[in-house]
Amino acid sequence: MCLDEAIANILMHSQPNGTPIELRLNIEGTANTGSACITLSSKGLPFNPIEVAITPVATSLQDAEPGGLGLLLIHSFSDELSYSYQNNKNQLSFCVRWADLNPAREPNGNPD
Repeated sequence: MCLDEAIANILMHSQPNGTPIELRLNIEGTANTGSACITLSSKGLPFNPIEVAITPVATSLQDAEPGGLGLLLIHSFSDELSYSYQNNKNQLSFCVRWADLNPAREPNGNPD
């Protein structure tokens, strides 16, 4: 979910005139730690999603407006979130963790 929202935001907002952009994706993950980290890198206007005020969720359908929930989802579903702008590139990284999916694994990470 975080990846989908991050890519959608980059494609919609990084170039004011809709010019196609090159987007780099790096994914690292391990079953032993039950985590995955994703870094998206793209040229475009600097945009730090960590510094943007999150739009409060509407309390009724009448008050709801389209859009604006992507950053809330990224902040809510990622366990780590970082941003940098280097060499004219935005770099957004987020990590997610989940419970150990192999309960038979010993604490040292090895099977019985």
